[in-house]
Amino acid sequence: MAAPAFALQDVVSFDGLRRLAGAAPPCITIATALPHPLEVHARLKNAVRAVERDPAAAGLLDPIRAAAETLGASGLWGRALAIFRSPAVFEGYWLRDWRGEIHSAGDSFHLRPLLAAVSREQRFHLLAVSQGHIRLFDSTLFRAAEVPLPASMPGSLREWQNARQPDHVLDNRSPGGSSVGSMKGVVFGTGTDREKRYQYLRHFFQEVDRGVRAVLRDDGSPLVLAGVQEELAVYRRVNTYPTLSETEIHGAPDRLSAPDLLEPARDLLSRSPAEPLRKLLAGLDRSAAPPDVREILSMAREGRIEDLLISCDAEDGRLDLAAAETLRRGGRVFCVQPPEMPAGAAFRAVLRH
Repeated sequence: MAAPAFALQDVVSFDGLRRLAGAAPPCITIATALPHPLEVHARLKNAVRAVERDPAAAGLLDPIRAAAETLGASGLWGRALAIFRSPAVFEGYWLRDWRGEIHSAGDSFHLRPLLAAVSREQRFHLLAVSQGHIRLFDSTLFRAAEVPLPASMPGSLREWQNARQPDHVLDNRSPGGSSVGSMKGVVFGTGTDREKRYQYLRHFFQEVDRGVRAVLRDDGSPLVLAGVQEELAVYRRVNTYPTLSETEIHGAPDRLSAPDLLEPARDLLSRSPAEPLRKLLAGLDRSAAPPDVREILSMAREGRIEDLLISCDAEDGRLDLAAAETLRRGGRVFCVQPPEMPAGAAFRAVLRH
């Protein structure tokens, strides 16, 4: 049978995890750290040598060897790489924070590296906010593209002022209610001039917010703001995008390249629980006594688990089996950092009602 085309991805989804969890054996898993892009080829060759000793891997490794020859020229690089190969599956995932080594062939894939990835924010938008220039980026932890904004949206405060001639609109008006509180820390001058310039900026940012919403709609990915702290405070007051991130990148964005804006955001978000996990942790009953591992595995096989949380340092292999069974039956599994787990537990399950 010809090998399926190699699919190299940088975002892990639960649909993808369920597909891998349901793969028929033999299943080869290779996960390796990549301290430097030039090491991709050598590390994959070493991993293949470690796996080829297992008779179950016979006939499945040649496509991985071929991929090792071309990955270095792909233009992407992660701090780790996971590859999954079976008779019907050939997929790879760039990873950012995986530091372990897995070289195995068996009845199922080792999904722990991907469970760690899906538990963190993997995709986000970044809006570089300033009076002089507005830029919007769509980014994963490994690649990014600048997103065109609507032609009707003003690109700068000066452009907005020239187009709207706002003096007759804003004269004799002052911010009321909660808007007054957002003046804290915003320095535009003194007295009437300061208030008028604040109003100009506020109305300009309202136009920007409308343009951003027209592009992003409600796709669910977090929106990270980059800019001068005082201006970001004004933008937050008018924002209507539902998943605005608390993460901010401070500094004058017009002076920063896209990588200089995006890399700090990636570092911060890759350490933040993904929104589904954040909601799950917030609503978790931390006082409940968990069942033992045998019960968890039985519940998973019966399809009773809606969400399964596994501590990233848990070593019991039965938890990986429970994770695979939970995924096969439509549940979600998260690999959670030990401090986030209730009372240092190795696992916790939320059952279907």
